[in-house]
Amino acid sequence: MKIYLLFCLVTVLLAAACQPGAGPGQTAAAPTGLYDTLPCVRVSYSLHGQVPQPCRLCVLLMADTLANGLRHSVWILADSSGYRELLGSSLTNPDFPQNAYQIQFSPDGRYGALACAGEGHPWLEVFSVDSLLATRRYDYRNAHDLNPYPGGVELLGWRGSRLTFTSEMPFDSLASDTARFDMEQFERNEGQYKRFYYDPATRKFGRE
Repeated sequence: MKIYLLFCLVTVLLAAACQPGAGPGQTAAAPTGLYDTLPCVRVSYSLHGQVPQPCRLCVLLMADTLANGLRHSVWILADSSGYRELLGSSLTNPDFPQNAYQIQFSPDGRYGALACAGEGHPWLEVFSVDSLLATRRYDYRNAHDLNPYPGGVELLGWRGSRLTFTSEMPFDSLASDTARFDMEQFERNEGQYKRFYYDPATRKFGRE
């Protein structure tokens, strides 16, 4: 059943990926009534064994109604000639993200940001597009995990090279993006959402 579902969704995504109009960090329109937008980013990649050429990486995020709403991702490469290639999908490959409900690419196309949620807890992940294409897998070791637990977080988008988001947790107090919050910090800041930024090049946080 899952293989059949993947085939159907990839077919739709492949068609949508060839629609014109998506620039770096922008989205391309998907068929009306299916999805509001289909996030795509322009990249350079060696499709079907040729030299690297301009193409687009497009991502479909969907909920699996057969698995209690577990979310999956499907990643497609498409060039201007109409050739398409499946980079990977979490339906068949655990190396690709599950539980993501939003994705935004940076304006320069170097990074992507995923908004994820599992068991009622939200978090953000920032990954390198070049690393994803080089390894043909989503490498969690290279992804930056912006975890507000036990608080909340909301992805706003990119402002230049910085990812902006809101959270009730004081991200600007973290010494690094691997540090974590404690319950005392949550109790002091619960419900007090503020705007922050994260710079994936320096791996530093700040207040907006």
